[in-house]
Amino acid sequence: MKDRYPDLYSSSFPLCAQSARCIQMLAELDALQYASGGISGNYNENSQDSKQIMQLAEHVHFCPTCQKALAVARKTQDWQRHILHNVLIEDEVSVPSTTSSILESLRAEPLPDAFTPHKVFPAIHTPLHTDIWEKNLREEGTAPMYGHSKWSVISALTVAVVLVIASLQIFTHAENIAFTQNPSSNVAKRPVAATALSASVRTTTSLHKDKNWSSVLMAYHSMDGKRLIVDNYNLSARKSTQLLSSSPTTVVDGVSHAGDDFVYHAYDQVRQQTIYVLLSGSRYSFPGRGLNAIWSTDDTSLFVAREDGLLWKVNVKDQHASQIKHFGAIRIDKLAFYRNHFLYYVYQKTLYRINVDIVGSQVEAIVFNASSMTFWMDPVSENIYYVKGIGVHKKVYVHQSYKYPVQDFSLHLDGTPIGYTKEASNMWSLLYVDWEEDTARFTIKKASSKQPVLEAIVDDGTQELCYGTMIIGSVCDDSIALSPTGTGMVVGGMSAGHTYQLWSVDLSTKTRRVFSIAPGQGFVQLIGWDKLAA
Repeated sequence: MKDRYPDLYSSSFPLCAQSARCIQMLAELDALQYASGGISGNYNENSQDSKQIMQLAEHVHFCPTCQKALAVARKTQDWQRHILHNVLIEDEVSVPSTTSSILESLRAEPLPDAFTPHKVFPAIHTPLHTDIWEKNLREEGTAPMYGHSKWSVISALTVAVVLVIASLQIFTHAENIAFTQNPSSNVAKRPVAATALSASVRTTTSLHKDKNWSSVLMAYHSMDGKRLIVDNYNLSARKSTQLLSSSPTTVVDGVSHAGDDFVYHAYDQVRQQTIYVLLSGSRYSFPGRGLNAIWSTDDTSLFVAREDGLLWKVNVKDQHASQIKHFGAIRIDKLAFYRNHFLYYVYQKTLYRINVDIVGSQVEAIVFNASSMTFWMDPVSENIYYVKGIGVHKKVYVHQSYKYPVQDFSLHLDGTPIGYTKEASNMWSLLYVDWEEDTARFTIKKASSKQPVLEAIVDDGTQELCYGTMIIGSVCDDSIALSPTGTGMVVGGMSAGHTYQLWSVDLSTKTRRVFSIAPGQGFVQLIGWDKLAA
């Protein structure tokens, strides 16, 4: 097998009479997918052609033969584009563009008066019969061209080619601007207004790495809404340490897998770039508006995405960034996670992946049309868990790593996945939170057992583990932080008194307690557990 797909011409591969039709309608099928974020959606349903395309898309969704045929067609199409792009780049290197001089000459010419009639020059009726190029045109049925017209056409074509190549050069140069380490050094070269992170204040407290996962990283806004505060709450010591005070638009992306660092970012409207900062001190800036950053499994790299679909891999140790080359354009809402060469990302609640270690890798759709933008990968099997459903009535589904998306199935579990708990050596079980309508309580359960782990994880009267959704039984991703060991958790939600409350829950002893990190605190975003200690 290649790319985990069977050979298209294998005798074991089912034949399909629609495969040729699918390849012919490749552009329409891709347009339908981008318009709806999947195989379903409103795509000019009133026209007969659109209905046929939607029927064909539905067929593709359940036909592995057509899926493979389309995958091969996309690879061929993208490879042709890649070759053409390389040819243009090589031509530009061998014959540098003269766009600037051409434009300068055009600007130097006097502009014609709007009320001055154009001069009409007499035509020269002496055809150049010895010109092979003109002879060929005449043989093809094209009207004869005259001397001045021929050179005008050649000049126009030359200018057009030069402008196209120059545009590609400018675009390529703009898209591949290298990131800058410690961008504050560049600020000194050209004075500008304060940047998004210039007023950030980081902790001066000496931190060290603890042996255990003892703390939880949290973010909340100051009472006046003008600052984002990032605190680290140590559950054992019951003490909170402020690590960062920054602009309210700052976003905390996540804690490293080792638990000793985290990354955050903000968009600088003045320079039109996004700055990513590590607690350990490194700073990186990228042109354009960036999305979230995620860590590689070994924490040696960061993956960064931009709104327009460009991806970068940043080596944290040698401080080098390289753009991830892939076939075709991609659309992205956020990065999800990285595992075994594959970077997973989400667009319109559909999970995709791309191999970042192969130049020109093709994007694969893994999960279609989930009900949430959060996906969980099994620590061992690489199966992916997600939810489908409306409101609080959500079912847990699983995508097996070696099967097609159409083969996903329900685990018949009602709830929201929050992480894993270790049951034995190299064996983990999925944990999920369920809203019990009969008892009006939030219960935590695991997929491997019918018995609940804890029947009431928060105080009675709490009806949402979110902030301000006003939906009874709702569970939000940033209101629950489960420890990597699966033995402890911090939960936030609206209490019976309609105030946002925090609870620390010990799943081993099945006990909980209420705590706060700041006077008059409102909503608190729970980033994740760490090993940082003051």
